Amino acid sequence: MSNALAILSENMASKFELGINSSSEIIGILKQTAFKQKEGAVTDAQMTALLIVAQQYGLNPFTKEIYAYPDKNNGIVPVVGVDGWSRIINNHPQIDGISFNYSDEVTDHKGKVAHRWIECVITRKDRSSPTIVREYFDEVCRTVGYTPWDTHPKRLHRHKALIQCARIAVGFSGIYDEDEAAGFDEKEINPSSSQADKKTETILSGLNKKSTVIDHEPNVTLVEVIDAINSANGRKELDSARELALKLTVQGNIDKAGEAYKARVAHLTELHAKKKVQAEAPVNWEHSIKECGDVTSLQQLILEMPDDIQLEYGTMIDEKFDSFR
Repeated sequence: MSNALAILSENMASKFELGINSSSEIIGILKQTAFKQKEGAVTDAQMTALLIVAQQYGLNPFTKEIYAYPDKNNGIVPVVGVDGWSRIINNHPQIDGISFNYSDEVTDHKGKVAHRWIECVITRKDRSSPTIVREYFDEVCRTVGYTPWDTHPKRLHRHKALIQCARIAVGFSGIYDEDEAAGFDEKEINPSSSQADKKTETILSGLNKKSTVIDHEPNVTLVEVIDAINSANGRKELDSARELALKLTVQGNIDKAGEAYKARVAHLTELHAKKKVQAEAPVNWEHSIKECGDVTSLQQLILEMPDDIQLEYGTMIDEKFDSFR
């Protein structure tokens, strides 16, 4: 076990007053309980990554406020449970209030009544206008297999609205809710340039056809559409934003939504290109480790390191952690 992992586990035990002094015992418990591992052993690098994210958001992995799935590249997909989302939202110093609005129209889901949409409203102390996000039941409900949506659709729908609103209001990133993790697919993140161009043409052509707009739900605001577009980070979210935009009926709003969509696709394309260049460019890991000025920056660097690099520079990383003690 590396010093980095030992320090993180000891900090976690102290923060949540677990009464466990052995870092190896702490890690052993977490590897058994905090990972949805179908096959193979959880690596120290994966465990380190989970504890760094848990520490960043102040979440307790022992009570499943946060846990992880291993991804295809031996990294992790951090998943935050309902209690975890409640903690990080309520602990944010600028959150001033949370409320919900419900549609009068309801829908049936396997014998259970659910609202057609739920709006979450979050106000911040440092902003004059609230963040409002409306989530439609048919867009967020999981229908594959037996899920909690079958028994508690209204509760799950409300959680979805809360999480999406919090992401926009506060800017949480790099963490997923349980529904997202179940369907996680890296291919749906970072659309390629050609895909982005195609999406741009589709949205612009669709948004400028009045006949297409007339048959859609008219009760949507431009603010909701722009929020959906600006929060989209992959193809599925872009498609959802496009469908929402097609419900607009005022030509001026349609034009603004089209411009926002085009700008968002361009941004995602540029972001993807930068990530690709960074991935291909050699990294001077030794220099990067030396330049870390505190534990937080070193932890963030470790998250970016492939497993083989962590092994290669393990001694240097441990010595750097020791220097911060």
